Amino acid sequence: MARKMKFSNCFKEGSVVRTLDSTERFQAIKELIAKSRVLKNNCELKKIEEAVLKRERLYTTGIGRGIAIAHGKLEDFSDMLILVGISEKGIDFATPDGKPVKILFLIVNSRQKTDEYLFTLSTLASIMRNQSFLDAILQETDPYYIEKILAKEFWAAFFERFLN
Repeated sequence: MARKMKFSNCFKEGSVVRTLDSTERFQAIKELIAKSRVLKNNCELKKIEEAVLKRERLYTTGIGRGIAIAHGKLEDFSDMLILVGISEKGIDFATPDGKPVKILFLIVNSRQKTDEYLFTLSTLASIMRNQSFLDAILQETDPYYIEKILAKEFWAAFFERFLN
């Protein structure tokens, strides 16, 4: 019997960090996790960091066009969470196109939710193809507004791709 997938709002308030200072990928991941308000009181902070860094050491998650989608899985993480960090300087992520990363996504999810992760990853990749949308995110200064426009665009693309 097929497992039913369950999705929740993965763009929670406090998930966007508007200014990342680090220019090296491992430091930028640590900085995003440390500065994220949504994780401020999370007791699994160190586990999240270790899981994401472990995955990043295997192969870069920089996909090109100024984007990286770092990710990590934890055994019993309840809901999927997406953090977003914006870098004015750019982060060296050893991307295929050699361009520095300006938008760093970080996905944390449970090992048991692989299907949900794949749907989320493909939806993120889909909306990141729109250059004018990327430019709008980079120009916006209000983290709360970035969360809202990302969530709106993400769910619109998700429903269009998977529920039609």
